Amino acid sequence: MSLMLAQTVSLTELNLYDLIFKTILKLPQCQGDATWGCINGVFAHDFIFAFFIPHLVLLIFLFIATKGIGHKGLEALLGIGVYIFIVYSGWYAFFASLTIIWMIVSLFIASFYFFWGRIVHPTRSRELFKMGYERAKKSKEKRLTEEALISDIKYLERQLNEARRGRRTEEIKAISEELTKRRMQLKELQRR
Repeated sequence: MSLMLAQTVSLTELNLYDLIFKTILKLPQCQGDATWGCINGVFAHDFIFAFFIPHLVLLIFLFIATKGIGHKGLEALLGIGVYIFIVYSGWYAFFASLTIIWMIVSLFIASFYFFWGRIVHPTRSRELFKMGYERAKKSKEKRLTEEALISDIKYLERQLNEARRGRRTEEIKAISEELTKRRMQLKELQRR
């Protein structure tokens, strides 16, 4: 790339357009109706559709992708490094051509949040999320308790059958009382 860069930039004439769009970003010429991620020689089109919007999407993507490292300096360094790698290795043209897909997805997500904010106020949505979380937590606890009670009932039924075979009346009475108690707990739990 440095040889191409040296050939493109001469001392007599500095063609900044060719340097940025053709040499550094390696963007292809537009063919047919394609307008995203390619150049056609019209500066306004090339600046908006091949430089500005793809860079905006790429930088937002890198910002989101590098979040969570925990150190702002390392996040920035990683983002800059990945950006330079994408541009230097020639992948920028591929990312720029996918910008239309990212923009459509972003518009759908933004529209969803916009209309959701109109239906449910943002402060209310936080409450609804907490209520849903609590309901799911209680449902899980209920299911686990129900499974434990069913397991206890099956165990007590086996113990009762063994006590009946051995004709141990005291054990039969104690196990029967415990079994009845567990069955009542299960019915009460299922009724809720």
